[in-house]
Amino acid sequence: MSDQEDQHEGDNLAGLRKAADEGKAARAELEAMKRQMAFVKAGVDIDTKLGQMLLKTYDGELDTEAIKAEATEVGAIKSAVAPPEPEGPVVDENETRERQDLASNAGTPSSLESADPHTAALRNFEESRANGRTREDSAGAAYFEIIKAAQAGDKRVLL
Repeated sequence: MSDQEDQHEGDNLAGLRKAADEGKAARAELEAMKRQMAFVKAGVDIDTKLGQMLLKTYDGELDTEAIKAEATEVGAIKSAVAPPEPEGPVVDENETRERQDLASNAGTPSSLESADPHTAALRNFEESRANGRTREDSAGAAYFEIIKAAQAGDKRVLL
C-alpha cells in the first residue's frame, strides 16, 4: 500500500465514524421525539414540571392508554377547558347579612328593607351563573331568596 492509499483510507474511516456518530445522535433525537409525541397524544401536559418528570421517568409501553393511565394516576393529564374551581366557599352576601341580623336579634331582617325578593332572586341567579355555578345551583340560590323572604313574613312573596 502506498502512503496516498493509507491517507485516503484514514479519511474514509474518520468520515465513516463521523457519519455513524451523527446517525446515532439522529436516532436518539427521533426516539425522544417519538416519546414526546406519545405523551402529548395521551394528553400529558409536558410543559409542566410534573409532565416533564413523568416524561423522563416513565418506563412502560409507549401506548397511549398506558401513558394516559399512568398520567391520570399522578395528575399530569392536560385538563380540557374546564371552569376554574372557586378558591374557597362561595359567599353569598345576602346570606351573611341575614345571619348577622338573626344573630344580633335586630328585628326586621335587612333583606326586607331591600329590593323586591323576586328582583333579589333574579340577581342571585345571574351572579351565580356569572361565577360559574350550574344552572340548577343558580336556580336553587334564586329560590332560596324567595323562600327566605317568605319565612321572614314578606307579603310580597306570600300568596
